[in-house]
Amino acid sequence: MTFPRKKIRLPAASYIGLRRYFLTFCCFERHKCFLQIDFNLYFVEQLRQQSAAHQFSALAYCLMPDHVHLLMEALAVNSNLAPFVKALKQVTGFEFERRSGQRL
Repeated sequence: MTFPRKKIRLPAASYIGLRRYFLTFCCFERHKCFLQIDFNLYFVEQLRQQSAAHQFSALAYCLMPDHVHLLMEALAVNSNLAPFVKALKQVTGFEFERRSGQRL
């Protein structure tokens, strides 16, 4: 028996403005992608760069073997979480695939 996925997204307006967000990104098929120190350093650097570019601050982060936790704070009334998340996932996913041949 298959159950429908739980709706976990908030309305779009909930992702804009001066707010704090706790995010969890899981690796594809829960593979242990964050065991490579050189990639982890790259991920953290991209987290810093994308945060600054999208007017966010990373208050805390924790890289686990198969997922990442982020505590993000918006720095401007027009900060939008969706483009930040898209950019961070895109740049790190592309680089991980380039390095390993696998999906992040």
